[in-house]
Amino acid sequence: MKRYWCPRRVASGVLLLELSLAMFIIAVALIGLMEGYRASTEANTHYDRATRLQMVAEQKVTELSQQSQFKTGSEEGVDQSKYEVHWRITTTETDIPNLFKIDLELSCYSDESHLTVFLRPKKTE
Repeated sequence: MKRYWCPRRVASGVLLLELSLAMFIIAVALIGLMEGYRASTEANTHYDRATRLQMVAEQKVTELSQQSQFKTGSEEGVDQSKYEVHWRITTTETDIPNLFKIDLELSCYSDESHLTVFLRPKKTE
């Protein structure tokens, strides 16, 4: 039987430097994923609050459009829901008879919305 001679191999295995580099690459990737998750959560919260502002605005305009008369002046309140929505309605008369300008200001934490509508009182039958 013939024996083959094999030259000495270079030490095999993972070097400490290679392991450190791999751990660094994984850490950078995880930090990027965590930042993306944080940004998407923050955006989702912002859009959730904006949707709530829009729903309260629609509700208030619907309530106002059903009124048979308007009082000039301001009215404030808070809509208690998932988010506290502060609202303020300012009603003023216009030069046109029986037409009112209604300013609706809404705020929810740092999000704000302003809406102006012109309405006539609903006719009573």
